[in-house]
Amino acid sequence: MSDNLSVLLIGLGGIGCKYDYPINESDSFSPANTSKSHLGAILSSGMKLIGGIDSDEKSRKLFEKYSSVQAWDSITNFPKNHNIDLAVICSPTTTHRYIFQEVVNTIKPKGIIIEKPFGANAKDSTNMLGLASVGQIPVCVNYSRNYSQGFQKICETIENSKLVSGNVYYSQGLQRNGSHFVRLMLEFFGAPLSVVKNHPKVHDLNPSFTLGFANESLIHFIGSNSLHVRVGEIVLETEKYLIQISEGSQYRISLLNKEANPVKWPTELKIVAIGNLDGGMQQIYNNLDWMKPEFYGKQIESNFLDNLCNEILDDLLL
Repeated sequence: MSDNLSVLLIGLGGIGCKYDYPINESDSFSPANTSKSHLGAILSSGMKLIGGIDSDEKSRKLFEKYSSVQAWDSITNFPKNHNIDLAVICSPTTTHRYIFQEVVNTIKPKGIIIEKPFGANAKDSTNMLGLASVGQIPVCVNYSRNYSQGFQKICETIENSKLVSGNVYYSQGLQRNGSHFVRLMLEFFGAPLSVVKNHPKVHDLNPSFTLGFANESLIHFIGSNSLHVRVGEIVLETEKYLIQISEGSQYRISLLNKEANPVKWPTELKIVAIGNLDGGMQQIYNNLDWMKPEFYGKQIESNFLDNLCNEILDDLLL
């Protein structure tokens, strides 16, 4: 399916393209399955890239140089004679709602991929989902960990063992970075029964808070305001397993031995699985089931959690 799709890339910045550009502009650009940008993932998937959109002239020139595809400064100036199957929106978060509306009304694609956190707030994401529902356009938000192959292994582990408690450590902003982990917990455990902000501070971009789930299980988010350290660690304890996910998206699942002497921990843990949550963005492009009509209902359920994630962020960042 992907080989036949025509794609328009909107937003030619870091996650759109530049994370995969060579350090030296004189070097050639060679996308791979380990691509860190949408441009790399698109080209690696074999899709037909039709063009790029960005208001910044330098970004357009770099895109044209490395992709050999034309770029325009706006959707308004993009030729209307192109039939676009997939529109990819990775412009700044505050522009998502406006760009999304333009895409739906003028480009009319068969599907839309949009960068997280899916608009500046829940009002934006609700509006965008409403626009998409009119034309039944499936929308996929790039919470990349949720689409990785390792993600399914963790889901299977959680399904077989009830959550007891968890801790999540993050930095670099709740909306920018912490949203990844909030959305991941929603995918694992569903909608929380409670959201409590701990030690609230005015204009705290990395708030600490607790999500309460079924069986009185709690997941504590600890935000760091350090400007020099990037933090992203997850530790989940279920009735049977300890699940650890590192900043580099490496995960380890260990079987708990409840008869062991706690003093000897963690030598008494039996590791049952090791893997990573990398490659999720590439999987979005390689596996396009989310665009198929028969999966539309399932994608709506996923979008419900995307929107719920924004509602939680809004409450915590007040």
